[in-house]
Amino acid sequence: MGQIPSDNRLHALDGLRAIAILFVVFTHVSHDYITSVLPPFLGEMIFGNGGTGVSLLFILSGFLMAYIYPSPTKPLDFLQKRYTRIFPLFLTLVVVMTVVRLMPELSWNERLAILFTFAIITHFLWLGIKKIASKKLSRALFVSFLFLQIGVGAFYLLWILKQPPIVFNQLLSPALREGMISLVNATLTLPLGNYIPMLDGVYWSLAAEVLFYVLYPLICVPLITFFSPRPRSVKIAGVLLLIPFFLGLDLLSHRVLLLSMLQLPISYYFVTGIALGYLYRRHPSVIQKAHQLYTGKLYLIPIILFFIALTIKLTILNSLPSSFDSLIYILWAFPLTFCLALTLDHKTSLSKLLSSKILVYIG
Repeated sequence: MGQIPSDNRLHALDGLRAIAILFVVFTHVSHDYITSVLPPFLGEMIFGNGGTGVSLLFILSGFLMAYIYPSPTKPLDFLQKRYTRIFPLFLTLVVVMTVVRLMPELSWNERLAILFTFAIITHFLWLGIKKIASKKLSRALFVSFLFLQIGVGAFYLLWILKQPPIVFNQLLSPALREGMISLVNATLTLPLGNYIPMLDGVYWSLAAEVLFYVLYPLICVPLITFFSPRPRSVKIAGVLLLIPFFLGLDLLSHRVLLLSMLQLPISYYFVTGIALGYLYRRHPSVIQKAHQLYTGKLYLIPIILFFIALTIKLTILNSLPSSFDSLIYILWAFPLTFCLALTLDHKTSLSKLLSSKILVYIG
């Protein structure tokens, strides 16, 4: 099933990330023919689990933040590192999508050529910037982008949303309209309103991820510091009390703040990931003894539990009334987070499965 890692890297997490990535990718590809020849449940499991993939990625993100960066002392430095990991590639894709949007007559091979051309240009441009940019210049570029985000968000809220839709959709010049669409997409300020179309809808999760990066050093870390010395019961109560908080936040986002795109109930996955990361950092031996519960005939139980967790949404959650969606998404965080905990003990069967070379390479 795979080798026990010889270094300190948690290889099984790479494998779990690979599973999450594949779920997201398969959900967004054309799969009508394949699903027509597969058993319905198997087709849904492979091509209808994109939500599971996003949920796992959010939990992983929360876990890694708490495990690797338990208390960043310089929030701006922390945020700059996160931004520089995401935005160069993301901005490249925004430019490519803008070009494709402006020239819909392009063939698929021309679009592919544009994608590779811009990717190569960005790669060498980024290498050049990293080579010649001083620490002060790097910080200046980052802060400038932060102010650009704030400025675009303010312009979106205070001007665009004040105008009737006809002004934006028909009275603005095409160049100005498309430029505004690209700028809002590039700064991930889309959730602030509903006039701007997404160049690519899959980036909604990136907006939620970046929001988490912003809030982590400012809100999450102080809360962790506050709860750290408290009894275990208080910590558990704190995590559980966030459930009604996120439910209320979700209702508010639909009715007042226009932030429903961020799927705030799913943001609770960051919370459970952070809780697990904190636990693993403080008490790793507790989790690393998981394999002792699954010996002999019970050896495969962790893998079985993982596949049960993957199928819960398809078999049970999707059949419940939509009015329960937000609560269901939140509660679903617990079995998925438990599965992540099982991967942290490299002696469990699930960890060995996810540590296979192919999954680690993909992840």
